Amino acid sequence: MEKNGSDFLSSPSISSSSVRCENIDDCYPYQSPKMVETEDCRIQTFAGDLVVASAGEDKKISLWRKNGQRIGTIPVDGSDSGDIIEESILAISFSNKGSRYICSGGSGQVVRIWDLQRKSCIKWLRGHTSSIAGVMYNCKDEHLASISLSGDLILHNLVSGAKAAELKDPDAQELKVLDYSRISRHILVTAGDDGSVHLWDTTGRSPKVSWLNQHSAPTAGISFSPSNDKIIASVGLDKKLHTYDSGSRRPSAFISYEAPFSSLAFRDDGWTLAAGTGNGRVVFYDIRGKLQPFTVLRAYSIVQRCNGGFSSYARPASICDIIKPYIVYSSLCFDLQVVNQPVIEGGTLQTHKAPQQDPQQGSNFTLQLFQRTLEETLDSFQKSIHGDMRNLHIEILRQFHMQETEMSRVMSSIRQNQAELMEEVKSLRKENQQLRQLL
Repeated sequence: MEKNGSDFLSSPSISSSSVRCENIDDCYPYQSPKMVETEDCRIQTFAGDLVVASAGEDKKISLWRKNGQRIGTIPVDGSDSGDIIEESILAISFSNKGSRYICSGGSGQVVRIWDLQRKSCIKWLRGHTSSIAGVMYNCKDEHLASISLSGDLILHNLVSGAKAAELKDPDAQELKVLDYSRISRHILVTAGDDGSVHLWDTTGRSPKVSWLNQHSAPTAGISFSPSNDKIIASVGLDKKLHTYDSGSRRPSAFISYEAPFSSLAFRDDGWTLAAGTGNGRVVFYDIRGKLQPFTVLRAYSIVQRCNGGFSSYARPASICDIIKPYIVYSSLCFDLQVVNQPVIEGGTLQTHKAPQQDPQQGSNFTLQLFQRTLEETLDSFQKSIHGDMRNLHIEILRQFHMQETEMSRVMSSIRQNQAELMEEVKSLRKENQQLRQLL
């Protein structure tokens, strides 16, 4: 999820391989083209021109206008140049001063900087030893930060191309998300699989502030407030949204939701927060007051029941999809009967009378409404159980990894003690032989 200036929000769908631009002021989709052709999608927007860039496992960067018109791809389709990407792209980012330059990183362990005017790669920044999970320019476009799955944080000097700094996550966790302050050029924040959040001043060698184990599952998104870089927000697969105040260093505030979060973005006012979820909704919060959603936008994979049957499809949200927090129902559809409609048969004008009112119509409608509500509640409950089981599996794997590490340490200690005992036995045998010779 990315902010397109103050009025539009871009959100990707994993299930439908599409990207939608939403008008935040009225929560109405500006357009909803199928922008991507890959399931693992990364998007980035440039506010000035409302240019949307998408990338993923298709090994290319696609550029779109806000109305869904495709501008082109990087590298250019059918090009014979040496810029062909043979890797999955896991991160992209526009420069802050213009939409001419965009950087990318992925499984190839190299950060590439692309000139969109020349449609070619102009710089390669190396130094990572594992897949790159995030890239971002600082607010002055002087440095570019990149993170990797091995826990490395590297700052690249964009003028010389050399590494300005090479930092390491204190716990060597797999870093998944990062964000630069829009105000301070040396301040950035990172987070990853173990749920810890670290605030860095890149002029130092260690985190300036750390919030440990905030999420019980991998962190999915993190962002500074554009108007105050003391305020930070993060979301995770544990269904929790946290806010942090690095100025007061108070404990973080958090709120839970019904589905795992997948992305996060602030509005330019610095107070309105949009969080994408795994069930296709965008939840809006105002962090100035009590941390609770004030609007829920249904963006993807709406299941709608019409005329007694279900049809599952991906469609843009409409005004009727703006619902109260935590109360999310599918739209109710039913047939409308035409009353007193003129019909021409054989040149004679006839009028059909209104159908007689069925005395059981009200009770049947109430029963259908109750049935649909119950079905949707069960569906939501099923999704909640599925998410809880996934989080449980992640926790079991984490515990198994910790136990495996501990057992490895214990076995290493046992082997070391055994080696010392063997040396002592050999020494005693040698001493025993010497005593026998003397006697």
